[in-house]
Amino acid sequence: MPESKQKEIILHSRIGENIYAMLEDGKITEIRIAIQNISQTRIGQQYCARVKTIDPRLSAAFIDVGDEQAILPFKGKRPSYLIEGKAILVDITRAAFEEKLAIVNYIGDAKSNVPCPSLINDIPEYGDWGEPQNANADHAERIENIIELAGQKVFPLKNGGNISIERTRALTTIDIDASGRIAGGTNQINFNHKLNKEAAFEIARLIRLYNLSGIIVVDFVGTPYGDSAKELVEILQNALKTNIKCEILPISKFGICEINRARKGVSINEICNTPAQIAINTINALAKRLETAKGQVLEIKINISAYGFLQNWKFDWKKYLEEKIGGRFNMTPTNIEHYEIY
Repeated sequence: MPESKQKEIILHSRIGENIYAMLEDGKITEIRIAIQNISQTRIGQQYCARVKTIDPRLSAAFIDVGDEQAILPFKGKRPSYLIEGKAILVDITRAAFEEKLAIVNYIGDAKSNVPCPSLINDIPEYGDWGEPQNANADHAERIENIIELAGQKVFPLKNGGNISIERTRALTTIDIDASGRIAGGTNQINFNHKLNKEAAFEIARLIRLYNLSGIIVVDFVGTPYGDSAKELVEILQNALKTNIKCEILPISKFGICEINRARKGVSINEICNTPAQIAINTINALAKRLETAKGQVLEIKINISAYGFLQNWKFDWKKYLEEKIGGRFNMTPTNIEHYEIY
Protein backbone atom coordinates (compact mmCIF):
# COMPACT_ATOMS: atom_id res chain seq x y z
CA MET A 1 0.00 0.00 0.00
CA PRO A 2 1.40 3.46 -0.89
CA GLU A 3 2.03 5.81 1.99
CA SER A 4 -0.49 8.63 2.41
CA LYS A 5 0.85 12.03 1.47
CA GLN A 6 0.51 15.29 3.35
CA LYS A 7 -1.49 17.63 1.12
CA GLU A 8 -1.69 21.43 1.12
CA ILE A 9 -3.63 23.79 -1.13
CA ILE A 10 -1.89 27.11 -1.79
CA LEU A 11 -3.24 30.31 -3.36
CA HIS A 12 -0.89 32.66 -5.20
CA SER A 13 -2.73 35.81 -6.29
CA ARG A 14 -1.36 37.91 -9.13
CA ILE A 15 -2.75 40.90 -11.00
CA GLY A 16 -5.68 39.56 -13.00
CA GLU A 17 -5.57 35.93 -11.88
CA ASN A 18 -5.47 33.47 -9.01
CA ILE A 19 -3.18 30.44 -9.19
CA TYR A 20 -3.97 27.44 -6.98
CA ALA A 21 -1.35 24.79 -6.32
CA MET A 22 -1.65 21.38 -4.70
CA LEU A 23 1.39 20.33 -2.69
CA GLU A 24 2.01 16.71 -1.73
CA ASP A 25 4.80 16.21 0.79
CA GLY A 26 6.02 19.69 -0.10
CA LYS A 27 6.14 19.14 -3.89
CA ILE A 28 3.79 20.97 -6.26
CA THR A 29 1.84 18.26 -8.11
CA GLU A 30 -1.08 20.16 -9.67
CA ILE A 31 -1.94 23.73 -10.64
CA ARG A 32 -5.21 25.45 -11.50
CA ILE A 33 -5.33 28.95 -13.01
CA ALA A 34 -8.36 31.21 -12.70
CA ILE A 35 -8.20 34.38 -14.83
CA GLN A 36 -10.48 37.21 -13.74
CA ASN A 37 -13.45 38.34 -15.81
CA ILE A 38 -13.14 36.12 -18.89
CA SER A 39 -15.69 33.32 -18.34
CA GLN A 40 -18.33 32.47 -15.76
CA THR A 41 -18.20 28.71 -16.34
CA ARG A 42 -16.26 26.28 -14.16
CA ILE A 43 -16.17 22.49 -14.20
CA GLY A 44 -18.79 21.13 -11.81
CA GLN A 45 -21.19 24.08 -11.93
CA GLN A 46 -24.85 23.31 -12.57
CA TYR A 47 -27.21 25.53 -14.56
CA CYS A 48 -30.82 25.77 -15.45
CA ALA A 49 -30.21 26.37 -19.15
CA ARG A 50 -32.28 26.80 -22.30
CA VAL A 51 -31.85 24.87 -25.53
CA LYS A 52 -31.17 27.40 -28.30
CA THR A 53 -30.49 25.47 -31.50
CA ILE A 54 -29.75 21.89 -32.46
CA ASP A 55 -27.23 20.93 -35.15
CA PRO A 56 -27.65 17.28 -36.24
CA ARG A 57 -24.50 17.51 -38.39
CA LEU A 58 -22.42 18.25 -35.28
CA SER A 59 -24.47 15.88 -33.08
CA ALA A 60 -24.70 18.76 -30.63
CA ALA A 61 -27.03 21.41 -29.28
CA PHE A 62 -26.17 25.00 -28.39
CA ILE A 63 -27.28 25.81 -24.87
CA ASP A 64 -27.85 29.23 -23.25
CA VAL A 65 -26.39 29.28 -19.72
CA GLY A 66 -26.68 33.04 -19.21
CA ASP A 67 -23.93 35.32 -20.40
CA GLU A 68 -22.43 32.49 -22.45
CA GLN A 69 -23.41 29.70 -24.77
CA ALA A 70 -22.31 26.11 -24.25
CA ILE A 71 -22.37 22.90 -26.27
CA LEU A 72 -24.26 19.75 -25.33
CA PRO A 73 -23.03 16.85 -27.51
CA PHE A 74 -25.04 13.69 -28.10
CA LYS A 75 -24.51 10.37 -29.85
CA GLY A 76 -26.74 8.88 -32.50
CA LYS A 77 -30.37 9.99 -32.61
CA ARG A 78 -31.26 13.33 -31.04
CA PRO A 79 -32.41 12.77 -27.42
CA SER A 80 -36.06 13.53 -26.64
CA TYR A 81 -35.11 16.21 -24.09
CA LEU A 82 -33.43 18.35 -26.74
CA ILE A 83 -36.22 20.64 -27.91
CA GLU A 84 -35.51 24.21 -28.95
CA GLY A 85 -36.64 26.60 -26.24
CA LYS A 86 -36.88 23.93 -23.55
CA ALA A 87 -35.40 24.55 -20.07
CA ILE A 88 -33.09 21.75 -18.88
CA LEU A 89 -30.58 21.16 -16.09
CA VAL A 90 -26.94 20.76 -17.11
CA ASP A 91 -23.54 20.61 -15.48
CA ILE A 92 -20.26 21.93 -16.86
CA THR A 93 -17.84 19.17 -17.88
CA ARG A 94 -15.37 21.48 -19.64
CA ALA A 95 -15.10 25.21 -19.04
CA ALA A 96 -14.90 27.70 -21.90
CA PHE A 97 -11.36 28.18 -23.20
CA GLU A 98 -10.28 30.90 -25.64
CA GLU A 99 -12.71 30.58 -28.58
CA LYS A 100 -14.01 27.16 -27.49
CA LEU A 101 -17.39 27.05 -25.80
CA ALA A 102 -18.00 25.24 -22.54
CA ILE A 103 -19.26 21.65 -22.78
CA VAL A 104 -22.22 20.56 -20.67
CA ASN A 105 -23.92 17.33 -19.70
CA TYR A 106 -27.69 16.88 -19.38
CA ILE A 107 -28.75 15.96 -15.83
CA GLY A 108 -32.53 16.42 -15.97
CA ASP A 109 -35.48 18.59 -16.90
CA ALA A 110 -35.91 21.95 -15.17
CA LYS A 111 -38.84 22.68 -12.86
CA SER A 112 -41.19 25.45 -13.92
CA ASN A 113 -40.42 27.60 -10.85
CA VAL A 114 -36.65 27.78 -11.56
CA PRO A 115 -35.45 30.93 -13.37
CA CYS A 116 -33.86 30.12 -16.72
CA PRO A 117 -31.11 30.62 -17.59
CA SER A 118 -29.56 30.72 -14.11
CA LEU A 119 -26.73 29.26 -12.07
CA ILE A 120 -28.22 26.81 -9.56
CA ASN A 121 -25.10 25.24 -8.05
CA ASP A 122 -21.81 27.12 -7.95
CA ILE A 123 -18.37 25.91 -6.94
CA PRO A 124 -15.30 27.91 -5.88
CA GLU A 125 -12.44 28.65 -8.25
CA TYR A 126 -10.32 25.91 -6.69
CA GLY A 127 -13.01 23.29 -7.32
CA ASP A 128 -13.00 20.28 -5.02
CA TRP A 129 -9.55 20.88 -3.56
CA GLY A 130 -10.65 22.49 -0.31
CA GLU A 131 -9.93 25.88 1.25
CA PRO A 132 -6.48 27.20 0.23
CA GLN A 133 -3.86 28.99 2.30
CA ASN A 134 -2.04 32.05 1.00
CA ALA A 135 1.30 31.27 -0.60
CA ASN A 136 4.50 32.33 1.15
CA ALA A 137 7.43 33.81 -0.77
CA ASP A 138 8.92 30.39 -1.52
CA HIS A 139 5.61 28.99 -2.78
CA ALA A 140 5.05 32.07 -4.97
CA GLU A 141 8.50 31.78 -6.55
CA ARG A 142 8.07 28.07 -7.27
CA ILE A 143 4.62 28.58 -8.79
CA GLU A 144 5.81 31.42 -11.02
CA ASN A 145 8.79 29.31 -12.16
CA ILE A 146 6.39 26.54 -13.21
CA ILE A 147 4.28 29.02 -15.18
CA GLU A 148 7.38 30.58 -16.77
CA LEU A 149 8.82 27.19 -17.77
CA ALA A 150 5.57 25.77 -19.16
CA GLY A 151 6.27 24.23 -22.53
CA GLN A 152 9.90 23.36 -21.81
CA LYS A 153 11.01 19.97 -23.12
CA VAL A 154 13.77 18.83 -20.75
CA PHE A 155 13.39 18.34 -16.99
CA PRO A 156 16.45 17.38 -14.88
CA LEU A 157 16.33 14.53 -12.38
CA LYS A 158 17.61 15.21 -8.86
CA ASN A 159 20.38 12.60 -8.95
CA GLY A 160 21.45 13.16 -12.54
CA GLY A 161 19.96 12.45 -15.94
CA ASN A 162 16.85 14.04 -17.34
CA ILE A 163 13.36 13.53 -18.74
CA SER A 164 12.49 14.78 -22.22
CA ILE A 165 8.85 15.50 -23.15
CA GLU A 166 7.70 15.99 -26.74
CA ARG A 167 4.09 16.94 -27.42
CA THR A 168 2.33 16.40 -30.74
CA ARG A 169 -1.34 16.53 -31.76
CA ALA A 170 -1.53 12.72 -31.67
CA LEU A 171 0.37 11.87 -28.49
CA THR A 172 3.01 12.83 -25.95
CA THR A 173 6.34 11.00 -25.81
CA ILE A 174 8.50 10.91 -22.68
CA ASP A 175 12.09 9.73 -22.84
CA ILE A 176 14.49 9.06 -19.95
CA ASP A 177 18.16 9.89 -20.51
CA ALA A 178 20.96 8.91 -18.12
CA SER A 179 23.01 11.84 -19.45
CA GLY A 180 26.04 12.26 -17.15
CA ARG A 181 24.75 9.74 -14.62
CA ILE A 182 26.96 6.63 -14.53
CA ALA A 183 26.52 3.15 -13.07
CA GLY A 184 29.50 3.29 -10.72
CA GLY A 185 30.02 0.06 -8.83
CA THR A 186 26.55 -1.37 -9.52
CA ASN A 187 25.67 -3.56 -12.47
CA GLN A 188 23.85 -2.01 -15.41
CA ILE A 189 20.47 -3.63 -14.71
CA ASN A 190 20.34 -2.30 -11.13
CA PHE A 191 21.54 1.10 -12.32
CA ASN A 192 18.82 1.26 -14.98
CA HIS A 193 16.12 0.29 -12.49
CA LYS A 194 17.22 2.92 -9.97
CA LEU A 195 17.18 5.58 -12.68
CA ASN A 196 13.81 4.41 -14.02
CA LYS A 197 12.25 4.43 -10.53
CA GLU A 198 13.30 8.00 -9.86
CA ALA A 199 12.07 9.00 -13.32
CA ALA A 200 8.69 7.23 -12.88
CA PHE A 201 7.86 9.30 -9.78
CA GLU A 202 8.86 12.52 -11.55
CA ILE A 203 7.03 11.61 -14.77
CA ALA A 204 3.80 11.06 -12.84
CA ARG A 205 4.27 14.44 -11.10
CA LEU A 206 4.87 16.21 -14.43
CA ILE A 207 1.81 14.58 -16.02
CA ARG A 208 -0.36 15.86 -13.17
CA LEU A 209 1.41 19.21 -12.91
CA TYR A 210 0.96 20.13 -16.57
CA ASN A 211 -2.32 18.18 -16.90
CA LEU A 212 -1.09 16.08 -19.82
CA SER A 213 -3.78 13.93 -21.39
CA GLY A 214 -4.47 11.55 -24.25
CA ILE A 215 -1.93 8.90 -25.27
CA ILE A 216 1.35 9.26 -23.38
CA VAL A 217 4.25 6.96 -24.32
CA VAL A 218 7.09 6.50 -21.82
CA ASP A 219 10.40 5.04 -23.06
CA PHE A 220 12.25 3.63 -20.04
CA VAL A 221 16.01 3.09 -19.97
CA GLY A 222 17.00 -0.44 -20.97
CA THR A 223 14.26 -3.05 -21.20
CA PRO A 224 12.62 -3.44 -17.77
CA TYR A 225 11.07 -6.88 -17.25
CA GLY A 226 9.64 -9.09 -14.50
CA ASP A 227 9.36 -7.55 -11.04
CA SER A 228 11.25 -4.41 -12.12
CA ALA A 229 8.71 -3.66 -14.84
CA LYS A 230 5.79 -4.35 -12.50
CA GLU A 231 7.23 -1.98 -9.87
CA LEU A 232 7.55 0.85 -12.39
CA VAL A 233 3.93 0.40 -13.50
CA GLU A 234 2.77 0.34 -9.88
CA ILE A 235 4.62 3.61 -9.19
CA LEU A 236 2.81 5.26 -12.11
CA GLN A 237 -0.56 3.75 -11.14
CA ASN A 238 -0.34 4.93 -7.52
CA ALA A 239 1.01 8.39 -8.39
CA LEU A 240 -1.64 8.96 -11.08
CA LYS A 241 -4.55 7.73 -8.96
CA THR A 242 -6.67 10.90 -8.98
CA ASN A 243 -10.20 11.81 -10.07
CA ILE A 244 -9.02 11.76 -13.70
CA LYS A 245 -9.41 8.36 -15.36
CA CYS A 246 -6.04 6.92 -16.32
CA GLU A 247 -5.21 3.55 -17.92
CA ILE A 248 -1.61 2.30 -17.75
CA LEU A 249 -0.54 -0.70 -19.82
CA PRO A 250 2.25 -3.15 -18.87
CA ILE A 251 5.72 -2.29 -20.14
CA SER A 252 6.40 -3.87 -23.54
CA LYS A 253 9.45 -5.95 -24.45
CA PHE A 254 10.89 -2.77 -25.96
CA GLY A 255 10.74 -0.89 -22.63
CA ILE A 256 7.69 1.16 -23.65
CA CYS A 257 4.82 1.99 -21.29
CA GLU A 258 1.60 3.40 -22.75
CA ILE A 259 -0.65 5.66 -20.68
CA ASN A 260 -4.11 6.82 -21.70
CA ARG A 261 -5.22 9.72 -19.49
CA ALA A 262 -8.64 11.29 -19.88
CA ARG A 263 -8.82 14.98 -20.69
CA LYS A 264 -10.23 17.17 -17.94
CA GLY A 265 -9.86 20.88 -18.40
CA VAL A 266 -6.88 22.18 -20.36
CA SER A 267 -3.16 21.67 -19.88
CA ILE A 268 -1.00 24.32 -18.26
CA ASN A 269 0.98 24.52 -21.51
CA GLU A 270 -2.18 25.41 -23.44
CA ILE A 271 -3.11 28.08 -20.89
CA CYS A 272 0.35 29.64 -20.71
CA ASN A 273 0.59 30.09 -24.48
CA THR A 274 -2.75 31.88 -24.81
CA PRO A 275 -2.96 35.62 -25.45
CA ALA A 276 -4.70 35.98 -22.07
CA GLN A 277 -1.84 34.43 -20.10
CA ILE A 278 0.83 36.27 -22.09
CA ALA A 279 -1.03 39.51 -21.37
CA ILE A 280 -1.25 38.74 -17.64
CA ASN A 281 2.42 37.80 -17.49
CA THR A 282 3.20 41.12 -19.16
CA ILE A 283 1.13 43.13 -16.67
CA ASN A 284 2.68 41.41 -13.67
CA ALA A 285 6.22 41.89 -15.02
CA LEU A 286 5.39 45.53 -15.76
CA ALA A 287 4.12 46.05 -12.20
CA LYS A 288 7.43 44.82 -10.76
CA ARG A 289 9.41 47.11 -13.06
CA LEU A 290 7.23 50.12 -12.25
CA GLU A 291 7.97 49.71 -8.54
CA THR A 292 11.64 50.50 -9.20
CA ALA A 293 11.33 52.73 -12.29
CA LYS A 294 11.88 55.96 -10.30
CA GLY A 295 10.15 58.30 -12.72
CA GLN A 296 11.32 56.61 -15.91
CA VAL A 297 8.82 55.97 -18.70
CA LEU A 298 8.88 52.26 -19.45
CA GLU A 299 8.43 51.01 -23.00
CA ILE A 300 6.62 47.70 -23.52
CA LYS A 301 6.47 45.66 -26.69
CA ILE A 302 3.76 43.01 -26.51
CA ASN A 303 2.42 40.24 -28.72
CA ILE A 304 -0.37 41.57 -30.94
CA SER A 305 -2.96 39.03 -29.81
CA ALA A 306 -2.10 39.60 -26.15
CA TYR A 307 -2.50 43.35 -26.70
CA GLY A 308 -5.92 42.69 -28.19
CA PHE A 309 -6.88 40.72 -25.11
CA LEU A 310 -5.87 43.63 -22.86
CA GLN A 311 -7.91 46.06 -24.93
CA ASN A 312 -11.08 43.97 -24.54
CA TRP A 313 -10.54 42.59 -21.02
CA LYS A 314 -13.31 43.51 -18.59
CA PHE A 315 -10.74 43.81 -15.79
CA ASP A 316 -9.52 47.44 -15.60
CA TRP A 317 -5.80 46.71 -15.34
CA LYS A 318 -4.72 50.26 -16.18
CA LYS A 319 -6.70 51.66 -13.25
CA TYR A 320 -5.31 48.95 -10.99
CA LEU A 321 -1.69 49.84 -11.87
CA GLU A 322 -2.37 53.56 -11.52
CA GLU A 323 -3.95 53.23 -8.08
CA LYS A 324 -1.72 50.52 -6.61
CA ILE A 325 1.69 51.32 -8.11
CA GLY A 326 1.78 54.43 -10.26
CA GLY A 327 4.46 55.17 -12.82
CA ARG A 328 4.34 55.76 -16.55
CA PHE A 329 4.61 53.45 -19.54
CA ASN A 330 3.90 53.14 -23.25
CA MET A 331 2.67 49.85 -24.71
CA THR A 332 3.11 48.94 -28.39
CA PRO A 333 1.71 45.79 -30.06
CA THR A 334 4.33 44.09 -32.23
CA ASN A 335 4.95 40.76 -33.92
CA ILE A 336 6.84 39.11 -31.05
CA GLU A 337 6.13 35.87 -29.20
CA HIS A 338 5.55 37.29 -25.71
CA TYR A 339 6.72 40.71 -24.46
CA GLU A 340 9.72 42.95 -23.84
CA ILE A 341 10.08 45.75 -21.28
CA TYR A 342 12.85 48.32 -21.42
